[in-house]
Amino acid sequence: MADIFALDVSMGKSYCVWYRGRHCLKEFSLVHTKTGFNNLLNIVKKAGTVPCQVDTLNNEN
Repeated sequence: MADIFALDVSMGKSYCVWYRGRHCLKEFSLVHTKTGFNNLLNIVKKAGTVPCQVDTLNNEN
C-alpha cells in the first residue's frame, strides 16, 4: 500500500498527516510559503511516494 499524505487546507496554513497503512507516521503544520511547500516536498521525497491523486472535500453549503 502506498503512503498517504492528508492535508486540511486553511488560509495561510495546512494541517498535514502522513500515513503508511493504518499507522500515522507524522503530523505537522505547513505554512503556505515557498519554504513550507519545499519542506512538504522533502517529506514526500523521504517517503518515496509519487503524488498521484488529489481528493477535495468542499464543506461550503
